[in-house]
Amino acid sequence: MSSPWSGSSFLAVEPGPSRALVAALVIAHSAALAVAMLAPLGAGGRMLLGGLVLLGLFDALRAHVLHRGQTAVRSARWLGGGDWELVLGNGETCEARLAPACLVLPRLVVLRFTLGRWRRRTLIVPADAVGADSHRRLRALLLRSGEARRGADQSGRGE
Repeated sequence: MSSPWSGSSFLAVEPGPSRALVAALVIAHSAALAVAMLAPLGAGGRMLLGGLVLLGLFDALRAHVLHRGQTAVRSARWLGGGDWELVLGNGETCEARLAPACLVLPRLVVLRFTLGRWRRRTLIVPADAVGADSHRRLRALLLRSGEARRGADQSGRGE
């Protein structure tokens, strides 16, 4: 499958599946499921709550690991000045602005986009979902532009 931005000199991010993200999602949802089963509810309430947690897991896996679904972000291309072009799971291409609620860590980048006034999209980019050079370039771009928080990496190491 060829990229919609083949040959572009701009930074393009097209994450693939990530084992680390799958593991993190399964661990977090397993913990939530354990808490749901211990909730002081009747059996029906616990089953309903557990079902909702599992539904959340499958939705997160579909959107952030497989990049499927109408609102999932399959790829993003930086246009400069905080402007990005996104390709969504339904094939739609749209322009977006990078929101200030982005997170940049040595092994994880979370990009938050605004598409108009009310629409928001998130692209989670773990280091194992893209090449090492692409991940490094994305982190450097975001940190240099000042458009993202550094998270726990305040020392400047790991860049």
